Amino acid sequence: MSSSALQCGQFPNATLHEITLNEEAQGDTATTLLYFHGGGYRNTIVGEGHVPVVLDCAAAARASRVIFLEYTLAPESEYPGQLAQAARALEVLLNEQHLRPSQIILGGDSAGGNLVLALLAHLHHPAPGVSRISGFGEAGEKEQFRCVFLLSPWVTTSLSAASFRENASRDYLHRAAVRMFLDFWRPREEDVWADILRAEKDFWATLPVARMVVTVGDSEVFRDDVKAMAQKCGAGIGDRLTFEVLPREIHVQAVVDRVLGLPSAPSLVVHLKALQAL
Repeated sequence: MSSSALQCGQFPNATLHEITLNEEAQGDTATTLLYFHGGGYRNTIVGEGHVPVVLDCAAAARASRVIFLEYTLAPESEYPGQLAQAARALEVLLNEQHLRPSQIILGGDSAGGNLVLALLAHLHHPAPGVSRISGFGEAGEKEQFRCVFLLSPWVTTSLSAASFRENASRDYLHRAAVRMFLDFWRPREEDVWADILRAEKDFWATLPVARMVVTVGDSEVFRDDVKAMAQKCGAGIGDRLTFEVLPREIHVQAVVDRVLGLPSAPSLVVHLKALQAL
């Protein structure tokens, strides 16, 4: 693994961690998986959980390398600092390493899933204060990322979904914890880049993705919000979306199970099968 500093202009520097999986892959056969970890923008990557899960996903997709963005945590960096860092990471891949979107897989869990969706929204309509990613779609081409996969994504700043109440005793994540994360992160009120459920129909209809895979646990507090997001997304991109609600799974079950040394969670199996089919 190699690590490098990522210069992010007016925002704090971030770090890119790169793991090479296939040194022989070149040209069109070289696919990069860019991953954003969860943790409410407050917690670091879980080495014994996130890393093996993502490496499994990369192997399933036959990716030549994995890049983890180590973004600055809140409250040291508040919204939209992490989005600015993610945008800069993608700009490096597109404009400095000269990859095409079709050579890039974007993945994330929980807050990392929020960051992937924010990045797609930023490509669609740049967020105030965050530099535009130059070159993407400027010539009118229908550019699409090879795949986007999201595990238990955080899709809204609202805490009103019924699943917060129904799954309060089932999920380790709860309303008070999410409120704490919001207090540290401090997104702007009614800002679509933090709250993707506010996005209009044209955003979902023009998602630049060849495939999208989303999973959530039936026992999660985020269940209803993710279902609402998937409904909008499915209406926009149709059968390019694979969405499943997994019985008895809690928040980011795949990462939790890997930390505990358990077999792959059913949600992870969904992602692996979809990535194998690319």
